[in-house]
Amino acid sequence: MIKVGLIGLGTVGTGVVKILQKNKALIEERIGDSIEISQFCDKFIKENPEIGLKSGNVVSDYRKLIEDPSLDILIELIGGYEPARTIILQALEKGKHVVTANKAVLAKHWD
Repeated sequence: MIKVGLIGLGTVGTGVVKILQKNKALIEERIGDSIEISQFCDKFIKENPEIGLKSGNVVSDYRKLIEDPSLDILIELIGGYEPARTIILQALEKGKHVVTANKAVLAKHWD
């Protein structure tokens, strides 16, 4: 089981969840393992019925996801420079794989 944490449930984050839900069987077949978005973080959203997210499944402190040893992959979708850069660096330091759609932070801080 590959466990994923997702930070940012705006338009892009919600879209990523929908794509993963829609293509779950194909993704799992290709990677040879099951995958689950097991934790969510967003400062404002507490539930999102559109993607089956219920109240209580979302935390507002991204550090809870970074510190969770059960998460293999962290998806950062909040945008901007900070705290996105800090989130990426701390997750990598904890040995997590990181996925981001944040071109701004990548262009500013990495070659």
